[in-house]
Amino acid sequence: IHITKESVLLNNVCHTIVGTGGYPIVWIGLTEHDPKLSVHPAAHLGFKDGYLEGLNLTWFDEDNKYPICTAIRTGKPCISQNIMGNPELSLWHKEAKMLGYNSIIGLPFRIDRQILGAIGIYSPELNAFKNDELTLLMQLADDLAYGITALRIRKERDKGQKELQKSYEKLERVLEETVESLSS
Repeated sequence: IHITKESVLLNNVCHTIVGTGGYPIVWIGLTEHDPKLSVHPAAHLGFKDGYLEGLNLTWFDEDNKYPICTAIRTGKPCISQNIMGNPELSLWHKEAKMLGYNSIIGLPFRIDRQILGAIGIYSPELNAFKNDELTLLMQLADDLAYGITALRIRKERDKGQKELQKSYEKLERVLEETVESLSS
């Protein structure tokens, strides 16, 4: 309720997932509508700074089976409970081994029907994401979308109020000038 910046909200969600959920690695990627249809790493915990940006992920390429990108593309959670046993993720085996994770989940979040991005959560355990846990994590993704929506609405409202105030001040000046010219 008290958060006023989207970046703070995203970072708080990452800290909550790591601190409460006990997952060592998490990141939140936002969709870009640039020519490459990129996934922009907006917040993370557990990765070295700059690592995610270097991946140059795209959410449009159907050959890209990375769970975060798949979740964004399909609008559905995408889980790999055993990365090393998943041949579709062979491009990511080296990374998974290096960072020590065995399971990954991509959870999309949306405003209305527009996918804004996805949360990527990594676990060192095989079969880490159980059904009851999946339900909670999906609720978290929905709550994140709600929070982003509220912040964006507040931002637009504040912008509109500022514009309205400027218009009011301009109108007031015009009226004052008009009254002055009529009295002269």
